Amino acid sequence: MDDVEGEQLQTCRAVLGPTIPIVLGLDHHANVTKKMVALSTAIVGHRTQPHDPYDTGRIGAELMLKILYGGARPVAAWRKLPLLSHQEQFLTAQGPMKTWFDRARALEADPRVLQASNYPMQPWLDVAEGGWSTVVVTNNDRPLAEKLADELADLAWSLRADFQKKEALAIDDAVRLADAATKGMVLLSDTGDTVFGGSSGDSNLILESMLRLGIQSPVLMPLIEPQTAAALAAAGEGATVTLALGGHSATKFFSPLTVTGKVGRIHRGMVPLRNYYQAEIDMGCTVLFQVGPVTLLVSEYRGVAGNLPDVYEFMGLDLSRYKIAVLKTASNFQYFAALSSQVIRVDTRGPGQSDVLSLPWARIPRPMYPLDPIDEWRAVV
Repeated sequence: MDDVEGEQLQTCRAVLGPTIPIVLGLDHHANVTKKMVALSTAIVGHRTQPHDPYDTGRIGAELMLKILYGGARPVAAWRKLPLLSHQEQFLTAQGPMKTWFDRARALEADPRVLQASNYPMQPWLDVAEGGWSTVVVTNNDRPLAEKLADELADLAWSLRADFQKKEALAIDDAVRLADAATKGMVLLSDTGDTVFGGSSGDSNLILESMLRLGIQSPVLMPLIEPQTAAALAAAGEGATVTLALGGHSATKFFSPLTVTGKVGRIHRGMVPLRNYYQAEIDMGCTVLFQVGPVTLLVSEYRGVAGNLPDVYEFMGLDLSRYKIAVLKTASNFQYFAALSSQVIRVDTRGPGQSDVLSLPWARIPRPMYPLDPIDEWRAVV
């Protein structure tokens, strides 16, 4: 199903009728569709990356109160852009995304504007209505909504080349740079295996590079692979095990890598979290596995992978001993901010890879920038 939110809205409208207001809150990486716009009264999107779900809910609730008790009469304008991009420029605190999102916030300073949202769609959605969007909601002022939606769309289009800029380094280069660092913990962003973006979490590409290059720096690295977690748990804590790990889920991108290591602590079930919007999360069978200088956190379920230091600390590790941490995310580095000295993006292949040009697109509308040359977005939509 391409449009889950649209289907949910259709169900809600069938129950509530056409006049009851519905405010839709979305991840700003959503693919906004015709059905969503037609069936909702207003749409509110996240304002930051990393995400701000609590604030989005609050803003949506405040808008609903204005509709119910403040006399607001929302009018929405929506623009669809034939545009997609990898995730390396998705942080809203810097670069072209900051420019685009700051402009939306500036538009909201006008009391006639109830909401202005930008939607740089999740980069790997191969869906029939795919593409970036802008949505502007005004208080009963259709011409203004249309004008401002155009303005945000034009701004995004003017920045389209900047959104495509890549910062990621080749795997071996990134590993060598992290190994040679003299200060703090270095975060290696496994861009191709970003689990918060839907990737499988079973990439072993950075592990293979580290073992082949013979680095000595202590490393933290997550791996999501149920069969490997089960095999290590069956062997028991303290056992030395040789097995092929990684590459059992995303087989088009990764192949199993045979390694030998020592089984560490084993845990099953919930893991408490201090610095997350959930107090705990189920990672299933979770096992520490020491392979050379790399401490692997092998889990049955994704959970938060190793993207939060809380998980490693719960498993009994002293994080001050580690020089490198591999994170399976392209943007959620904030949880390691107090520990890290720098972030290095690694140009890994995988379901979340930055090289969107080589992905086997089949359903997304064409032409689509940067897959196709386009000079003017209005000529396409």
